[in-house]
Amino acid sequence: MKWLTRRFPSLNFEISILYTLILGAILIVFSGVLYAILFHNIYTELDTELERTSIHIRQSISSYLEVQGETPEDLMFALEKTIANEGERLNRWWFVGFKRKWFSEIDTMDLSQDFINFVSAEGRSLMTSKNMSDELLSIFLNSRTELPINEITFESIVYQDKTIRLINYPFYLANEAFYVIQVGVFQKPVMDLVLNWLQSVMLSIPLILIFTSFIGRLLVKKILQPVQRISAAAQKVSHEDLSSRVKVKRPYVEMNYLIDDFNSMIGRLEKSFKHIEEFSRHVAHELKTPLTIMKGETELALLEKRTSKEYKAVMKVNMEEVDNMLAIVEDLLLLTKVQYQPEIFNFEEFDFAEYFQEICDQIKTLARPKKIKIQTQIAQKILLIRGDQIHLRRLLFNLIGNAIKFTPESGKVKLSVIADKKNIFVSIKDSGPGISQDDLPKIFDQFYRVQSKETGCGLGLSIAQSIAKVHNGTIDVKSQINQGATFTLTLPLQH
Repeated sequence: MKWLTRRFPSLNFEISILYTLILGAILIVFSGVLYAILFHNIYTELDTELERTSIHIRQSISSYLEVQGETPEDLMFALEKTIANEGERLNRWWFVGFKRKWFSEIDTMDLSQDFINFVSAEGRSLMTSKNMSDELLSIFLNSRTELPINEITFESIVYQDKTIRLINYPFYLANEAFYVIQVGVFQKPVMDLVLNWLQSVMLSIPLILIFTSFIGRLLVKKILQPVQRISAAAQKVSHEDLSSRVKVKRPYVEMNYLIDDFNSMIGRLEKSFKHIEEFSRHVAHELKTPLTIMKGETELALLEKRTSKEYKAVMKVNMEEVDNMLAIVEDLLLLTKVQYQPEIFNFEEFDFAEYFQEICDQIKTLARPKKIKIQTQIAQKILLIRGDQIHLRRLLFNLIGNAIKFTPESGKVKLSVIADKKNIFVSIKDSGPGISQDDLPKIFDQFYRVQSKETGCGLGLSIAQSIAKVHNGTIDVKSQINQGATFTLTLPLQH
């Protein structure tokens, strides 16, 4: 059992692994997409914050210049108090009115972590924040000269192996003088946030996969429980008892299909075994009589010396019994092919009225020895059907032959063909002794024979019914004692 498990992997194991791999791929892809979105959003938010800071600086400078004037001295004073003195308390007792209010607004801005540079149109730095070094100032100015004028632009620059996000924000005075406000901030805190998040996600994915793998195995085991029950039920089925069926309470829809197909297969096997059993029993019964006769005749012939005439008589009897056995074997082979090998049929479209007329002409030869009158009534129109002419001929000869066999001498057999919009109805009526109500339900069974003086193996009607079913048709019979029997063959018309 362990060897089989190693050679054939467990379905439970394979589904669990596949489930885990798919989930892992989904988590990794989702994390990557989420990281890209988060990174983009943080960059966007950082740029928005830089632009907001630049706007505050511009508004602060503009609010002072609008009241005090736009002289170079006023501009430098506003720049110094807004940019250079950031973080210092500027509210002095001698500052009154507007200046006191303006200084109060400056105090509310937190620019201590920002790198700020105010640049003239000629590219000269007019004022910088206290945390601005000469090297960083040079980088700021170089980035300014490479960018378009009169547009808000963003750029990432490197300073001492650290990345700074920089904005170049245009600033105009009423006299149309042009300046640029440069504000920069380190990206490291933002990047640390994103990287820490990514690290947490990557560390949590294996833990999630381990947990989901365990849960997945439990779920798969629960899902496959009906399969195990089906297997247990299948082990109870044997050739000795094919009556048991798989029954699983509240199975899944897909399992219902499997259970129904399995039960159908067992049903077909049960029917096949039953057929084989009945077939073997009937064959043994049918062959036992001629073999017994042959054995008895042969033993009598060997008891003492016989004349050549007597030996010939024995051989004649044996030959007749051999012919009977051959007829039984041929009928059995035909019945087996009809029931289990439908591919032997060669279907084609033909006119049944013309076809049946030919059969009636041929059947009259069988009726002459008993002086039986064959009466025919065939619809005078084309009746197209799709069927196998050879096997339909066998079917009709069996039915008409039985009618002639059971009709007494000088009797009548009536053959008729009529049709409606969908079907053809072939009626075969004899004037024989009829069939009892007890025998009617059984006459199509294999090896069943009505008690009479007529011989036969009891397969003719069974073969006829099987051929009719292959053609999507039926054979019905009506009869009463001493009033003959009427067999009706129904076949579908071809449209």
